[in-house]
Amino acid sequence: MTYQNSFLDEVATYVVTKFPDLEDATIIFPNKRAGLFFTKILSQKIKEPRWMPKVTNLQDFIVGKAGYKLLDPLELNFRLHEIYRKYQDSEVQFDNFFFWGEMILRDFQEIDNHLVEADQLFTSVENQKELEDAFNYLDDQSIKIIQSFWSSFLPKATKTQEAFKATWRLLKPVYHENYSKLVREKVGYLGLIYREYNSKLGHTSKEQGPIVLAGFNALTKVEEAIFEKWIKYGDIHILWDADAYYMDRKEQESGLFLRSYRRKPIFKSTFRPNLPDRIKQPKSVIGKGVSLEVGQAKAMAEDLASLIKTKDFKEEKTVIILPNEYMLLPVLSSLPDGIKHVNITMGLPMSSSSVFTLIESLLSLQKKRKDSIRGVYFYYEDVQNVLSSPFLNGIEPVRITKLMDGINNKNLIYLSSSEIDLKSNLFKIIFEAADHPLAYLKSVIKYIIGFWKEDINELDKAFLLKFLDQIVQIEEFIPDTQEEVGYGFLIKLFQRMAKSLTLPFEGRPLLGLQIMGILESRNLDFDNVFILNLNEGNWPSNTALGSYIPYNIKKAFEMPVPEHKEAISAYLFYRLLQRSKMVRFYFNTVTDFNVNGEVSRYIRQLQFESSLEIDIKYVANPLKISTP
Repeated sequence: MTYQNSFLDEVATYVVTKFPDLEDATIIFPNKRAGLFFTKILSQKIKEPRWMPKVTNLQDFIVGKAGYKLLDPLELNFRLHEIYRKYQDSEVQFDNFFFWGEMILRDFQEIDNHLVEADQLFTSVENQKELEDAFNYLDDQSIKIIQSFWSSFLPKATKTQEAFKATWRLLKPVYHENYSKLVREKVGYLGLIYREYNSKLGHTSKEQGPIVLAGFNALTKVEEAIFEKWIKYGDIHILWDADAYYMDRKEQESGLFLRSYRRKPIFKSTFRPNLPDRIKQPKSVIGKGVSLEVGQAKAMAEDLASLIKTKDFKEEKTVIILPNEYMLLPVLSSLPDGIKHVNITMGLPMSSSSVFTLIESLLSLQKKRKDSIRGVYFYYEDVQNVLSSPFLNGIEPVRITKLMDGINNKNLIYLSSSEIDLKSNLFKIIFEAADHPLAYLKSVIKYIIGFWKEDINELDKAFLLKFLDQIVQIEEFIPDTQEEVGYGFLIKLFQRMAKSLTLPFEGRPLLGLQIMGILESRNLDFDNVFILNLNEGNWPSNTALGSYIPYNIKKAFEMPVPEHKEAISAYLFYRLLQRSKMVRFYFNTVTDFNVNGEVSRYIRQLQFESSLEIDIKYVANPLKISTP
């Protein structure tokens, strides 16, 4: 990392200069990673033995001060389901509620993050008079936005709109009971914990000693309220990581939040009067359009190999940014030999593991099985998928090959358990009629771990144990009965979990070339930046999470809308360029059903707005036509 003149270097210089008694100070960053690098930089500036300040991140600091326990999303969902059932006329099983429950919890999180009054938010209207009176506490513009939404329900709503209103009314009591119950037990989700901490925050914050808030950008309303109270009652210092490039351009989305804070009287004095314009400083920016992801990894490796040969190259000043986690393995396998140390600040997604493929196959096997008085029958494709797993096909390779050939030669559609002639006890467990999905999966995974013992590689073993932990966790909250949890639900659940769950890598985070995701790069500065998958749709991402709160309602109540998320994404991109000297980016030129072959809009904006020379090349294999 670039220590000289980096943002963290500036913070460390400020702290050493400002606080003679370092141990009394608390330095708070948006994430843990920045604090780790900051501690090293600060230690290099201290010439004599001294106590270090407390270095933490905002989440850990507030959760610790609030005295609440942060609950796992799965437990929160289960608790919400128990409450929801009390207000719903028809019985709703958990497997039908789970995915909708995820959406409701996200909405509740946003309500508390932005200090919205749930009673006002969940107001529904029946006539024009109600529409005029219900939202008189809002400003004129917000009222117009609300009216544009509810007017479509008048004078008579459609069946779909009536169903929406019925559910909308239901969410008010569900929110209040869920909130009250969590508060009584001193547990909750992050928004609730922050809201409770803010409501009890007062002049006692003076006892906390000096606090430095470093590198924050997009604050939620509750975070903003907490910061304002800290400033009012405590010794608070705020260091923003901002650049004139986007702060002085009203149309630049990346400066949306910081510009709004600079206009607030309580924050205004915390901004520098003259911000540096680092982005426009000379730097080498080259982009390459390459077909498919593997091609990008190879092109990046070639450029990195050339960089290694230069005399000023340092691994710790170089970063590879991956907007998509699935690019991690192709990048690792493509790294040139000259790289001695690599630190990975992102996890390997569970969805890319052979363990997930096996779990999915096992669940499908049991979901599609047929039970009759003559025995248990399994669908041939599921049998083949299960036996093709690298965890299983080496146990009885001869018998498995014979069985697979028999399926193909006889064109079998369903196989009875008696036709699956395999002797291992593991296959007896797999090819039985299992009516308790979670217990079934646990038995199979435990047997696989015990069978292979030392012969299984560490990565596969870690994935197996990770899935086992998830199953145990699900068991704690969900009764393992056919009525409550079916195989179809578990397939969807594990597919959802596998996209978000990752296996973290352990290493020496302060040493070597850094490979990280977008969020992990916050507050960190590098001389050499490599960005892969810089396509429109990847960065910025076009992925939108579901919400039951309509856009109009969110906008009126100043809750996050897509424009806010786009501003956050843009800030992370431009901040990464602020102190860089060399930038290499790669994008996919192939347009497919889930891939956009267009380079990110950020590059187009740089070409139009900045004075930087951006050289974009297209890499293609030459087409040779042989003559007869």
